[in-house]
Amino acid sequence: MSIPAAVVELVARFERNLEAYRSGQYNETQLRREFLDPFFKALGWDIDNEQGLAEAYKDVVHEDHLRVGEATKAPDYCFRVGGTRKFFLEAKKPSVAVKDEPAPAFQLRRYAYTAKLPLNILSDFEEFAVYDGRFKPHKDDPAATARVFFCTFRDYAEKWDWIASIFSRDAVLKGAFDRFAESSKAKRGTAEFDADFLATIEGWRLDLARNLALRNPKLTQRELNFAVQRIIDRIIFLRICEARGIEDHGRLQALVNGDRIYPRLAELFQAADARYNSGLFHFQPEPGRREPPDELTLALDIDDKLLRDLLRGLYYPDSPYAFDVISADILGQVYEQFLGKVIRLTEGHRAAVEEKPEVRKAGGVYYTPTYVVDYIVGQTVGKLVEGRTPKHVSALRILDPACGSGSFLIGAYQFLLDWHRDWYTAHDPAKWSRGSQPAVVQTGKGWVLTIAERKRILLNHVFGVDIDAQAVEVTKLSLLLKVLEGETGQTLQTIFRLFRERALPDLGDNLKCGNALISPDFYQQEQLGLLDEEERYRINVFDWHAEFPQVFRTPHTAGELREPAAAAPLDWTLPGVPLHGSYAKAPRRARRSAKATVSAPTASGWEGGFDVVIGNPPYVLLQDELRDDRQLAYFRSRFAAASYKIDTYHLFIEQVIRLGARGGRCALITPANYLTNNHLDKLRRLILERCSIERIVVIDGGVFKGISVDNAIFVVSPGQPTSATFEILHARIEAGSLRPSTRLSVSSKNALADAHVLFTGTSGGFVSKLWQRIADRTWTLDQIADVNFGKQLRDRKKFTQDVISVASARLVPANYRPCYSGRDIGRYALTWGKLACLNDEVARCGGCWDPGKHGARRKLLTRQIGRYPDFALDLEGWDCLNTMFMINLRTEWPDARYVLGILNSKLLRTLWLDRFYDQRRTFPKIKGAYLKRLPVRRLDLSDPADKTLHERMAQLVEQILELNQRLPTVRTPQEKTALERQIAATDTQIDRLVYDLYGLTEEEIGIVEGAK
Repeated sequence: MSIPAAVVELVARFERNLEAYRSGQYNETQLRREFLDPFFKALGWDIDNEQGLAEAYKDVVHEDHLRVGEATKAPDYCFRVGGTRKFFLEAKKPSVAVKDEPAPAFQLRRYAYTAKLPLNILSDFEEFAVYDGRFKPHKDDPAATARVFFCTFRDYAEKWDWIASIFSRDAVLKGAFDRFAESSKAKRGTAEFDADFLATIEGWRLDLARNLALRNPKLTQRELNFAVQRIIDRIIFLRICEARGIEDHGRLQALVNGDRIYPRLAELFQAADARYNSGLFHFQPEPGRREPPDELTLALDIDDKLLRDLLRGLYYPDSPYAFDVISADILGQVYEQFLGKVIRLTEGHRAAVEEKPEVRKAGGVYYTPTYVVDYIVGQTVGKLVEGRTPKHVSALRILDPACGSGSFLIGAYQFLLDWHRDWYTAHDPAKWSRGSQPAVVQTGKGWVLTIAERKRILLNHVFGVDIDAQAVEVTKLSLLLKVLEGETGQTLQTIFRLFRERALPDLGDNLKCGNALISPDFYQQEQLGLLDEEERYRINVFDWHAEFPQVFRTPHTAGELREPAAAAPLDWTLPGVPLHGSYAKAPRRARRSAKATVSAPTASGWEGGFDVVIGNPPYVLLQDELRDDRQLAYFRSRFAAASYKIDTYHLFIEQVIRLGARGGRCALITPANYLTNNHLDKLRRLILERCSIERIVVIDGGVFKGISVDNAIFVVSPGQPTSATFEILHARIEAGSLRPSTRLSVSSKNALADAHVLFTGTSGGFVSKLWQRIADRTWTLDQIADVNFGKQLRDRKKFTQDVISVASARLVPANYRPCYSGRDIGRYALTWGKLACLNDEVARCGGCWDPGKHGARRKLLTRQIGRYPDFALDLEGWDCLNTMFMINLRTEWPDARYVLGILNSKLLRTLWLDRFYDQRRTFPKIKGAYLKRLPVRRLDLSDPADKTLHERMAQLVEQILELNQRLPTVRTPQEKTALERQIAATDTQIDRLVYDLYGLTEEEIGIVEGAK
């Protein structure tokens, strides 16, 4: 695109007055107004907010306020889309040499690095420089470090296409900005702020732990973990408050001058208690506060040198971080990883930091991406507040039962802050700014919520539980920092003076430490005296009613919660947790009018249970080294989801439904395999019968870095059964958001009637009707064949000689047998990857190898991984690894070729995809239980017509097998094309024969042929 005329004029004017602009008399404000503002208007940005958007949604935020106590200021411009930061622009007056002076570049890069913005601009209009914000800044870096583009104003005409293709508003909206940033991500030297800051605070933890253990020999391991966490949290909190102008700048830095640093730091902590009222600083007993004070940390002994180095590293120019732009969600990402490790005391009272066992088993800690949090919050909180007033939602209760570092609660709180501000702004804001407790106040940036209103919203709406006490404290820290956003020391001083009120709320009644899955009735099966203190602390039973009386207002007992057996075939209630809040306790007449209860909440809010339950529960398989037989027994007695292999996320799905109020909304992100796992049929039945499923979103391609698993978001409304159909939506991740790809409609009736209660699509009912119609004319595969896994070998990484490569079948060692792996199997095609497997009693794993099955010729094989099964015929009788299934026909009739043709047909593929496909795009699994249910057309050998059909199928399959064997041997493109056409023609004949065998109409054939 050609350079706009307005920019051409700007260039010409700058050229004419260049010397005057460089003189130093022409200031930055003039430059911004006269040159940079029109320049970026030409790129499509609404610089002056001519659209009149609310502050939260403006295209451009002008950050021109001076930071209290520091010479530097925030970036002059922040360019955003939908309220989300995309890039910073730092402006300088023309007398500054942008190309050569390192200080301006370092200033911009600190902000960009901390805010995790990959591309950012430094410009005085005369010069235009783009910096990669992922390079960690250092005070001694030359100006050119991390610079990815540079030009002068004389180059704008030539470079305009590139500038506009990346930084125009249209380019950002269409993803070009993100694609360019992603394409340069792997450059050497780039780093993520969260990984770097994590390494920093992990270094603090190790140093503090070692020093505290050395200087305070009476500290227990639990006390040591508590003390280290609290000290780090307090320092970060105060440093961020300084950077935001809430605390006097440099108070922490001043401590490095002199000795007795920790006692003087403790004085700052005590002063913060008086200002903030936060549990983070709570040292004396106070009336009405349930949490006990910290009587440990103020009296500890810490070496001056350690603290001096730590505190110095928090400030410019030693620090690469700009603490005022560390957002709550980025801080949460850092802390999520930080919480994956714990301090251990070794012999001699020495401190070491180790990964937690459950984290090690899970392969790491995975922070939920912001776009997932935003989607779930929008589908739950967003739906419940639609069309309502702040009064109507004043008692809306939001819970994350496994809150971790608080990402979902931060997202929900931010949503409510924005919603309340927008509502007040749209409904006579002046009215809401009056009175002793105004909700909004007018500022230079428009109407904003008062800190009193922000506190009220937090205390009224946000609740969380986690078994990790440190995680609970981190969530509190993040939420408290969110409360203080936009405040200054001056505004807080007004609160202290006028209202005699401390700035922050006490979150002790909102955020709790406990085991969300185990109630006090656990001790009914275990004598308390038989468990030592450490075990009781680790189990950490949690009484939902006692801990949240403001949510569960009516006491319940287990007996009162159970409905009649006819209405509730599964007893899935838990003592201390209501079925659906007050609804379960209500008189029978009130239950009949439950619809009114849902649609018309009172002004005081919904009663009984949490109205919104959201989160990303832990995915931990409770077997192997984490096995606890007492807990497993408890879960099996209390949870329908506790079946073959218990994963914590199965239990959380069930518990969330219990905790949700009737008519509320619950949403979790979990692995997607519960949709079709044949051991979780009771869980799926429970969801269908106890909830109205709003939608299930299967996310293709993996959400969490480093793990290959498809995830699903389920959104349900507890307290009523699912309607006739519900939707499974497939979505992909594009430019940091979820984009729908395909939709499936699932029949609740058909799912409940299915033996495994599978959550799969119904093709508009076609497959279900067809399945019913052919049931009396077919065998299920397991009626005529044995379906088995391949050989279950030992850990191949450890026992590397259990499977070896060989040059040919003749060279297989005496104690080995040739074997197939899943990758050898194609449709009508079987190759051999020249593998051989050990053939002794150890490798057979206790008799799992059966020569009658593995060694059988003419067995059918299919891979374990795939959206649908493709089948091949084994003529050699070789062994099979556990990446495949073997199908051994019990008799010589029907012929294996007849069955092979049916199983590889389009019809059977359509049936499989509709009923048995597990919805996973990452390693979808073929399950043996579902293979066994495939319908094979039954034939009568004495019937000449059936015999003819049988022989015709065998002939066609023999033909396609021979053609597939020849295909790898042809060497010219013409021969290959001719052979492929013959294979396709034979395949079509087989499909037509299958349609005849199953009696499909032309309309039904059209549906199968059109299925994707």
